[in-house]
Amino acid sequence: MTITHAEPLSVPPHGHPVSLEHGPDGSGGIYTWYVISIIFLVNIFNFMDRMALAVLAPSIQQEIGISDAELGMLTGLAYAIFYSCAAIPIARLADRSSRKNIIAVSLAIWSLMTALTGAAQTYWQLFIARMGLGAGEAGGGPPAQSLLCDYVSPAKRPLAIAANSIGYGVGIAVGMALAGYLGELLGWRMAFVALGTPGMLLALLVFLSVREPPRGKFDEASDGAQPSLLTTFNMLRANRFYLWLMVHAATASISLFGLNQWWPIFLVRAHHLPLPSVGLLLGAAMGLGASVGLLAGGLIGNRLARNGYRPALIACIIAMLSLTPIAVAANLATAPYIAIILMGLSMFCHGFATAPTAAAVYSAVRPEIRATAGAVAVFFQTVIGSSVGPLIVGIVSEYLYPSVGADALRNALMIPALAAVPAALALAAAINALARTEVL
Repeated sequence: MTITHAEPLSVPPHGHPVSLEHGPDGSGGIYTWYVISIIFLVNIFNFMDRMALAVLAPSIQQEIGISDAELGMLTGLAYAIFYSCAAIPIARLADRSSRKNIIAVSLAIWSLMTALTGAAQTYWQLFIARMGLGAGEAGGGPPAQSLLCDYVSPAKRPLAIAANSIGYGVGIAVGMALAGYLGELLGWRMAFVALGTPGMLLALLVFLSVREPPRGKFDEASDGAQPSLLTTFNMLRANRFYLWLMVHAATASISLFGLNQWWPIFLVRAHHLPLPSVGLLLGAAMGLGASVGLLAGGLIGNRLARNGYRPALIACIIAMLSLTPIAVAANLATAPYIAIILMGLSMFCHGFATAPTAAAVYSAVRPEIRATAGAVAVFFQTVIGSSVGPLIVGIVSEYLYPSVGADALRNALMIPALAAVPAALALAAAINALARTEVL
């Protein structure tokens, strides 16, 4: 079949209506929502652990003595390379084995690496801990999204993915607030230990209480056999709609991670806010903005996706184009609280575009390659997005410092603010390819 702008998402071949009210294994709506809630908590810990370094970075720089470029490598490259290298093999495993077990093991690993970050004595020990964090978190995203797709119908996926992805916004808010508070109270080392330990208990709960659903329950029938990796890549490469979504994923992530990894440090340097205030205020603004954006994008995407993905993606283009002037204004604002509000609005725009585009990725491919398709998206997000975004800001800030002094970081942050424009253009190209793209 083909996806067109006038065509609704595929419907299940099983002859009965499906929604969040009916689970994939005969369980009722309560259990389905329980699973969504558990994955939501996993996502909170994913971003909570990921964002802690951004808030605690000034204390780490002061104690260990690392430059902005080195910090950019810690927040981006160290994490991204191992995240992306592990994502595809883990996703291949998730396409043929228990996804909930993979999620549980991955959560335990990244929580342990977060706690071990507090024991680092040198820059390279921090680098290794971040690599371990990235490798662990690679098993959280695509397997979880694939699991959710077998708990809800295609037409309900934007809302389910949005509900899950709100954990990203909550994780930012909770992680930044706790990191700032614990860093001030206990020091940055014990803050990492305190943030990492509870995740290991949640991993046990995932392992014991989440049931693995039948794969492809709500999708068109297929033979269920997983193609080879080379065949899978060829199938994805032939899908131009999917490829343009990958370009969007990469450029949007340059914007997202370039901004959210450096804005906490920017508020400390440029506006002289204390660490606890940065964690609490910026965490609340970014977390609330991302969460409301995710929910709005999921709800609106759910409604618009009834007529195909074209209307939903147009709404995402508007959100991404709105982000650039808002983020630029946040960088230029002289009042810290105005800057924080604008930073929260920027995260709203990012969040809004997340659920519809993620749902488009997962609904454009066959169930048996869904986790792999998601992992390829993660590869683009991390290798290009979350590695390049923070790193280029750090390098440009260090380069500009001798000439512009304290404004170096402010100027460097314009790069990820402008990256939202090519992200919007990639979505426009995806819409153009949509009518000619076959569902894999």
